[in-house]
Amino acid sequence: MYRFLLSPKWIAGLLGFLLAAATMVWLGNWQLDRMHQKRAANAAITAAVEADPVPAGEVMPSNASEAVPSDEQWRKVTVTGTYLPEQMVLVRQRSFPDGVGLEIVVPMAADDGATYLISRGYVLSSGGADELPDLPQTPTGEVTVTGWVRPAVAVDSAAAEVSQIGGIDSVRRLDSQTVQDEMGQPISSGYVQATSESGDPAAIERVPLPELDDGPHLSYAIQWFLFAAITLIGFGYVARREAIDRLLADDEGWDETPTEVAEGPDLVSQGSAKGR
Repeated sequence: MYRFLLSPKWIAGLLGFLLAAATMVWLGNWQLDRMHQKRAANAAITAAVEADPVPAGEVMPSNASEAVPSDEQWRKVTVTGTYLPEQMVLVRQRSFPDGVGLEIVVPMAADDGATYLISRGYVLSSGGADELPDLPQTPTGEVTVTGWVRPAVAVDSAAAEVSQIGGIDSVRRLDSQTVQDEMGQPISSGYVQATSESGDPAAIERVPLPELDDGPHLSYAIQWFLFAAITLIGFGYVARREAIDRLLADDEGWDETPTEVAEGPDLVSQGSAKGR
């Protein structure tokens, strides 16, 4: 009944369906892996946020040429020093909960002798990409900042290129090495995403934590697994229909012979009746 499946055409079709289903299963497992990675990252962020802050110098490399260790990202740290507002860098085209704007990054000459990049917060864009909105005043004097350690490495070198917005340096992606080269002095790798500053700083919107959820990965994985199952079931359905069609065709060919044989005796009988 299913011998036709051994034909080259059907074998090729089966292999194609199996390849498609295997690809979909792989994509489903990939989405599950991403979900587990997201959960691990969320757990690390939660643990870091709830931990007591430590001095930034204990976890952040003192030179931009060194990468921030992955297990130190999102660590809560403190930095005490003086801001260098003339070295401010604006990170443009950043998305925030209430719109697109500029992230305000200001170097700080710290009491421990290092220079750290501090992301103080953000302002929303008020016009075109080259239009500078009103920026909050940078605190003067000694300031203590508390925040989270974040890496600052631009994979695309073009995104780290420095341009000017209203006379202030700006980049599309913050890169410690690029800022260090612009400043002409060593700075710490990564940056501190500030949550608070001592004294009485001007009102500023802080960059929030990322959403700590699993994202859509589980639903995507289920969809890919369903697609794989539908693909295999679809091949089974097509093969079953082909088998039924072949069987019906064989049955119709078999019924024709008995009909002709059945008509034969009638003709013979009619001939005998005429001869009487």
